[in-house]
Amino acid sequence: MKIGIDIQGCQSEGSKSRGIGRYSLTLIRYLIKYSRDDDEFILIANKSLDSVDIDFLSFITSCGSKVQYFEWIYPGATSGMSSSNTEKTAIAEQLRSYSFSLLNCDIILITSFFEGFRDNCIIEFDSNFDLPPIASIFYDLIPLLKPENYLDSNSEFKQFYLSRLDLLNEVSCLLSISNSSSKEAEKYLSIDKKDIHNIYAGCDQSTFYPRKLIEDSNKTTYSLGKYILYSGAGDPRKNIQRLVEAYSLLAKDIIWNYKLVLVGKLLPEEISLIKSWITSVNLTENNIVLLGYVSDDELASLYRNCTLFVFPSLHEGFGLPALEAMSCGAVVLGSNTTSIPEVIQNESALFDPENVNEMAELISKALTNKLFYKELSSNLIKRASKFTWENTALKALNAMRVTIMKSQKSSLSNNDITSILSFKNKQYDLMLDNIVNILATANTLSNDEDYLVNLAASISSCELNSKYLKQFKINDLDFPTWRIEGPFDSNYSLAILNRELSLALKKSIPNLSILSTEGPGDYHPNINFLKKFPSLYNLYIDSLEDNNQTPIIVSRNLYPPRVNDLHSRINILHAYGWEESEIPSEWIAEFNLYLDGITVMSTQVKKNLIDSGFYKPVSVCGLGVDHIIRSPECKNFNLPARNFKFLHISSCFPRKGVKALLDAYGKAFTINDDVSLIIKTFTNPHNKIRHFLQEYKEKNASFPHVILIEDEYSLPEIKALYKISNAYVSPSHGEGFGLPIAEAMSNQIPVITTSWGGQLDFVSEKNAWLIDFKFAYSETHFKQFNSVWAEPSSNHLAQQMKLLKDADSSEIIKKTEIAYDEITSNYSWEKTANINVKFVNKLLKHDDINHVKLGVITTWNVMCGVASYTSNLLKNLDHQKFIFAPYSESILKDDSPNICRCWDINKPFTDQIKNNILKYKITTIIIEFNYGFFDFSSLNELIKFLYKNNILIIIQMHSTIDPIEIKNKSLNTIVQSLHLADRILVHTCSDLNRLKKINIINNVSIFPHGVLDFPLVNEYSLNNFSLNNIFNFKQKKFNFATSGFSLPNKGFLELVKTVSILVEQNLDIHFTFFTPNYNNNFAFYSKEVSNLIKELNLENYISFDYTYYAEHEIVNFLSKMDAIVYPYQFSNESSSASVRQGIASGSRVIVTPISIFEDVIDVVDVLPGISPEEMAVGIIDWINSNRYEKYTNSKNNQSVLLNKWRKSHLFSNLSSRLSRLITALEVDRNFL
Repeated sequence: MKIGIDIQGCQSEGSKSRGIGRYSLTLIRYLIKYSRDDDEFILIANKSLDSVDIDFLSFITSCGSKVQYFEWIYPGATSGMSSSNTEKTAIAEQLRSYSFSLLNCDIILITSFFEGFRDNCIIEFDSNFDLPPIASIFYDLIPLLKPENYLDSNSEFKQFYLSRLDLLNEVSCLLSISNSSSKEAEKYLSIDKKDIHNIYAGCDQSTFYPRKLIEDSNKTTYSLGKYILYSGAGDPRKNIQRLVEAYSLLAKDIIWNYKLVLVGKLLPEEISLIKSWITSVNLTENNIVLLGYVSDDELASLYRNCTLFVFPSLHEGFGLPALEAMSCGAVVLGSNTTSIPEVIQNESALFDPENVNEMAELISKALTNKLFYKELSSNLIKRASKFTWENTALKALNAMRVTIMKSQKSSLSNNDITSILSFKNKQYDLMLDNIVNILATANTLSNDEDYLVNLAASISSCELNSKYLKQFKINDLDFPTWRIEGPFDSNYSLAILNRELSLALKKSIPNLSILSTEGPGDYHPNINFLKKFPSLYNLYIDSLEDNNQTPIIVSRNLYPPRVNDLHSRINILHAYGWEESEIPSEWIAEFNLYLDGITVMSTQVKKNLIDSGFYKPVSVCGLGVDHIIRSPECKNFNLPARNFKFLHISSCFPRKGVKALLDAYGKAFTINDDVSLIIKTFTNPHNKIRHFLQEYKEKNASFPHVILIEDEYSLPEIKALYKISNAYVSPSHGEGFGLPIAEAMSNQIPVITTSWGGQLDFVSEKNAWLIDFKFAYSETHFKQFNSVWAEPSSNHLAQQMKLLKDADSSEIIKKTEIAYDEITSNYSWEKTANINVKFVNKLLKHDDINHVKLGVITTWNVMCGVASYTSNLLKNLDHQKFIFAPYSESILKDDSPNICRCWDINKPFTDQIKNNILKYKITTIIIEFNYGFFDFSSLNELIKFLYKNNILIIIQMHSTIDPIEIKNKSLNTIVQSLHLADRILVHTCSDLNRLKKINIINNVSIFPHGVLDFPLVNEYSLNNFSLNNIFNFKQKKFNFATSGFSLPNKGFLELVKTVSILVEQNLDIHFTFFTPNYNNNFAFYSKEVSNLIKELNLENYISFDYTYYAEHEIVNFLSKMDAIVYPYQFSNESSSASVRQGIASGSRVIVTPISIFEDVIDVVDVLPGISPEEMAVGIIDWINSNRYEKYTNSKNNQSVLLNKWRKSHLFSNLSSRLSRLITALEVDRNFL
């Protein structure tokens, strides 16, 4: 079954953050979760509305090919009452109908039918299109049943609503959310009773669950004391006015002891009304608290801690807030009307919502009669458990299957591309005829050139994004049509690749065509160049006619890698290459959206793609060298070179390592040595080789002999260059493959190259001379903060060059013969072509249904940096997850149901953790590693257990510096197990280099520490914030803070001494220390700091706050400061969580020059040292540099660099990245 779900109810401003939006999003998740393996979903969004939230998009990503996301678009706004909007809406209806017809669904589900009044939602379809049956969620008919509140005073809305009812009567299937709403539909609609299915609702039990411990109000975000709770909207039927009146009738001691708390997104006019009601009953906002919109986690906490939840609604379709409250263990009172009794299931808890006295009496009885309260509390969870999203989803899926079976329309089974195109053209002609007819009567629109241009673009966009060729089953795939796209007409390596692959593919794919295109778009190739290759030229001529048709397969290799206009059945990049560790996130997003897979030059490129979050299949196809082997050699080729010739061929861009090459060459030889370095390159603005060479010659008068060639060479001339050379040198920072290296090997030339990069697929110590390296942050124009490459050692390169020049000929012959045999046997264009064919054939049959079950071994819900990091990282991660946490008596709040405490800190694991991993059928495990967490011998065994059970292993290492004082906690002791991990994620380049020293290289990647999602313009506090009324000190000209657990290595004693020096300089400053105690073992340090403040008489200049604040609270406080200082003295940790709180706040950040701040160095200010004197000098310099900042308001005008850094490190973005990495690793395992 293929279900298209219209998700406008999750997008529209009126529904997305209210009950309909919440119901829609949750139902969609569970429909997907409980569907059959062969069920498919297309989530259909209206691009004219707001996008769905990032959490939901992340969830879609985690579903693989089971779920497609499609945005249709139409020109112009249809909201408002402009005379042209009727015609715009009619045209939008045509585009919508056309787009949906291309998706070839079995059924379309509309989650919110009554959208479109004064917004850009379009619900209508043109029934003349070939469309499947339509199903709709049915909530209620409240406006029809309460016309005095909703229709009578608004004729415009009344007309809209009644017309929607007419359309609703035409749907094939109605999914009601309660028995009450089913009866409404049966009574007031003309839909057959058999087509109305009650599916009920549920609530998210991972969020809304009862408390396990005795919580108090301090465990919630809000300090409320005892309270009665209401959650919901503010429109008239919610009956808030009577609730306020009933509350005012309670005894004064009840009002004194219990606040009434109202939670929900309220419109400004609704807030004004409620405030007027509060005033009218002689109460204040101290009695009745308006919290407004809160997150689901906060709402659940409010439910768990309320004394009573009251739901006084006059009319509900279901009454989800009542169920959520019951699921959290709250005692619930509610109305005795519509669906609410179905949910509460207790007559004693019901009242007449129109009788204020009855409502007040029941509330009073519940709060004062212990036996009655106990009766209300009984079986709450059991009653709530009758409503589950699993049951709702299964009922909905079954109802849609029944509807499909009854329908005369279903998805089309066109089994050849001709019939698919015929169907598509029929729908297209229908849409175009109808639009022409509409425009013929709409003079304003037909004369609006901009509108017509946008209309054409919208039609094109809908066609492209529908991926209509993918929506139909095609059986004639034994002789597929395949088009290769990219440049072909030059001697540049990319053109060589496309040219050779095309000619090799043509042997096995008769229906092959080529198209000349580059990143910016298609172009006319150099015909004279193509004629040099007769087979390629003939293929080009044959392709001119073929390119008017859409092939089944399109593969590209071009730069930049444009993919957003691909719309064939299979769309791939072939033999793709990338050199540094991280691929731009914008590219990866488009690759995931528009590609079905990628073949790559090397294992290194495959790793780069997976680490960057590309989660479609990837296959290594290599490149060929037979083009250089079969090429004739240019005769009479001479160069004024000396006897021993080193050759280097490249663009000489920074990545190619030419500075290291020149440096090493100058160290190894002099002008008196009988050697030459031949550099074959080409002129380019980014090519600085002449400048570098001049610099080295000026510094070293004895710099050895160099020949620089910038002329364009033919392939025979390049081959001649190889033949006259004695060694090929490639000290690059990174290679996708290293084609010149392979070409040199095929010409039996000794090779010196870096021991990192794509070339390691065919290069080793057995067949080449490898250069040692260290990892370094890459320096390319992409400026990716966490991307790395290899920095080859020029000293080691110099040694290798001297060694090779002086090597015995037998050693050289031995290595070059091995190199020649391996490269010519394994790397031919025919093999590259065959791998691509096999890959595409597999893609045509591939169904990447992934059922990821994620387990995380970590500290959790305690005062711990790793626990906080993991919680933030997993918050937006949509894989089903289970937390395996250590036992703790100091948890901060109740654990949710997916938390399993089954091990002890720093003690051997018992079988309990292994049993739980198997019990929950975990497919991927993340181990949050810190030295203090684990017994290393036991961790070693656990990793081996995971590997043996085919569970993917990801280890996040928060430190890689072995503690000197603990001998049995060295990474060397678990090296073998670390090699078993699928990925080891570290925070910094220094971590990479430390792991490299123990030969852990190929499975390691940088995964940055995150920054809290916090708006720079803070709206968290309801009151205006001022430093003096929060911290009780007089605001100074410069207000600083520091934050973090009070630990000796954090440098707080040194900072106190620094403040003393600053005060002596008569600086108008104040420091606030947000430094909670870590635990009782370190309480002495806080006392030492406090004593030193008193000893130096700094009480007026330093305030101490030992409170452990929630992260958003501490970031809120820090955001009010001029700068945050982190005076750390030393640390074994790889990165700092505290410094990220400072960065998240938007205030300036100042740090000491130690390695823990390595990964934030681009966006902070660095002090000259760690001593008090050095820190004082640095802060004084900072003050002098920023003296006028407050007056220029530059504090709130963050630099482009900082904003880019913050965005790339937000936990929400890192969660999505981790989700993609997990999916990518699972896809890679399952596709093999």
